[in-house]
Amino acid sequence: MEIIPLQAIPNQTLSLQLGVNAFDVQLQDCNGIMAVSIVANNVVLISGQRAVNGFPILPYAYLETALGNFTFIGSNDSQEEYPFWDRFNKDLVFVYAYPADLAGLSFADYIQGVLSGART
Repeated sequence: MEIIPLQAIPNQTLSLQLGVNAFDVQLQDCNGIMAVSIVANNVVLISGQRAVNGFPILPYAYLETALGNFTFIGSNDSQEEYPFWDRFNKDLVFVYAYPADLAGLSFADYIQGVLSGART
């Protein structure tokens, strides 16, 4: 798992090399919610996906096998709470789980293990 550093600003684009995959991640404030767009290895995977704490940003489990997945984790993680840029790197972090991290696990099980301290 990697913690991806973010700035506490409303709109930003990141170019990341994570393992063998090259990602371009765009985060945008969309009137009170954060929308995420991800391009991996020059292929658009999602555009304008609403981010929810603790839920996978890439909504397709089959992509996790080769690409891994991203999510936001907050100190008061709640399924009803949406991540927002003013909390970036304060009590909210953006994380990437490598495909090997997810091997044999659902993303939900992996994140639950991270939140409980059983996985890193």
